[in-house]
Amino acid sequence: FGRLIPQPWVDAWLARLGDSRSCSDQSDGIEQMAECISAGRKHFPSWLKYILAKYRYLTVAVLVNLPGNYLLGGGGGISIACGASRRISWKGFLVTIVLAVSPVPILVYLGIIQLEAFLGK
Repeated sequence: FGRLIPQPWVDAWLARLGDSRSCSDQSDGIEQMAECISAGRKHFPSWLKYILAKYRYLTVAVLVNLPGNYLLGGGGGISIACGASRRISWKGFLVTIVLAVSPVPILVYLGIIQLEAFLGK
């Protein structure tokens, strides 16, 4: 759905939030976001900025599995943001999400996790 949002709308929304940069450059978007996050922090690790920029699919997988991701809009909000940014291909995003959420269904299928315990049966 995020890819269907016209780029001028995304740019206007970012401008209203105080970001006047366009999202046309694919390489520096995550690095600029990490710079904004680390602006008020003394000990923001530089290696984390590198990982966020270089391994963006891994970053999405971690964000989806992160407790409290509802603050980012949950899985749907993260998905829309990835689509609107146009920095991640939809095929790569789909594979990332499948791999990121697959451990729980696999463990249920193998019987390691019992759903009855969670359902109160």
